[in-house]
Amino acid sequence: MSTILIISPEPWDGHFVSKHHYARELARRGHRVLFHGPPEATGPMRLVAVADAPGDLRVLHAPRVAPGLRFLPGPLRRALEARWLGHVEHLAEASIDIVWNFENSRFYDMGFAGERLKLYHQVDLNQNFHHETAAMTADNVFCTSRLIYKRLLPFNKRLKIIQHGVQLSKIAPELEAKLFKSDQINCLYVGNLSMEYIDRDLLRRCIQTYPQILFHFVGGFRKNDPFRNELAELENVILHGKVESSRIVSIIANTDISLVTYQIKHFEDQSNPHKMMEKAYPSEAGSSTC
Repeated sequence: MSTILIISPEPWDGHFVSKHHYARELARRGHRVLFHGPPEATGPMRLVAVADAPGDLRVLHAPRVAPGLRFLPGPLRRALEARWLGHVEHLAEASIDIVWNFENSRFYDMGFAGERLKLYHQVDLNQNFHHETAAMTADNVFCTSRLIYKRLLPFNKRLKIIQHGVQLSKIAPELEAKLFKSDQINCLYVGNLSMEYIDRDLLRRCIQTYPQILFHFVGGFRKNDPFRNELAELENVILHGKVESSRIVSIIANTDISLVTYQIKHFEDQSNPHKMMEKAYPSEAGSSTC
């Protein structure tokens, strides 16, 4: 089996999306998986095992490769990143076979990975830093929508559209039924509730216009986000905070309406939101997506 380094713009302890699901599935299939999120401000490079992983899955915590790295000449930048990769292998006591990069603001010149299999995977149109270089220097490129495909195709013909990864957890709606009131209509929003693309005005109007509907929000807020306090004061709103990703589909299966409310000006950026996969999955239980 292979040793795979996944480079992600999201941390392991954030909202679980495609790269987290891929990491778990690869580990379940017997691969050794190292998951590296955003760089940390302090502390040495270290690997921490994921306690509930279905296999060998560890989170790589590490500081920046070097300050001002993006301003350095390409050969020097690649050399420093290659040295960093060597340190990772030494720490993991294994040679990395595959570098799977979901970033184009870090490690975007995948030449640093040498002869290893290099995968660049772009899931959002607004990842618009160094996508040209990332695509050109990868062995294979994946993306999640036709719009991203059109942007990347000039730089690499080995390009495929694949749907977001989703965690296919066992659906057990009865375990989450206590969160909802059976005598009311329950409407649910799942995701990062401080995301700048959310149409907060639309959400406010919906909540105020339909006081008979209970609006449930699953997900976290940035620290001191006033929108959280505003929602918490409304009688027909319930804030559940962050929950384990394995519970999401069972929670959704209890709802009457699932919301995706992005501002229209960001329609293209969010043309294929990850949450649509999880909201569509429990459809046999009766949930609808708006």
